[in-house]
Amino acid sequence: MFAAGIGRQQHMEYFNPVVMRPLCVPNVIRGNAAARAAYFSRLKREANGLLVAVIHWEQYADFLDNAEGADLLRGGHFLYMSRDDRRAQALSFHVAMETGCWDGEPAKSLSQYPRLWRRDLLAERRDGVEWLSSKWPSWFHERGIRPVRLSYEKLVEDIPEAVRLVASMVGFAVPANFHYHEPPPRRDPARDQLKALAY
Repeated sequence: MFAAGIGRQQHMEYFNPVVMRPLCVPNVIRGNAAARAAYFSRLKREANGLLVAVIHWEQYADFLDNAEGADLLRGGHFLYMSRDDRRAQALSFHVAMETGCWDGEPAKSLSQYPRLWRRDLLAERRDGVEWLSSKWPSWFHERGIRPVRLSYEKLVEDIPEAVRLVASMVGFAVPANFHYHEPPPRRDPARDQLKALAY
């Protein structure tokens, strides 16, 4: 996963079909260069200069492994973030892909997403995480890109330091007295049941 930043103001894009659907038809974007160019152009206009993209390999392969995607990412700053706990990474990715929610819990209970509870999908994504673990490093190496690396575990262990690391990528200085505080996130009780299923 990496974030690519271009410009001065922030817009977040996930290239996830669940999230993209209100704006476009993902299947059309996959197979039509003109549609991709129009969608990417719209992203850059709405971003007003800075596009931050959180991209898993599948999204890159589906939407960005083409000339239009290369143009969109050209000149970007790259942060490569992975998770040491592969099963936890697979479960997080599974929830995000099925709900479209990449941060915290979705508005609906996880129990209301039938596909989340399919053991075959969980197993497929768990195997996929292992297979994909080499994809981004190879992609960066082939293009001579040296991304900033950050593990998810280090991120949650010291968020202020992670903020400083990411800010330094684009030339921002974080004050020495910066303090990060976030209230405990809402946790869906169904997540523990899903975790038991996944493990």
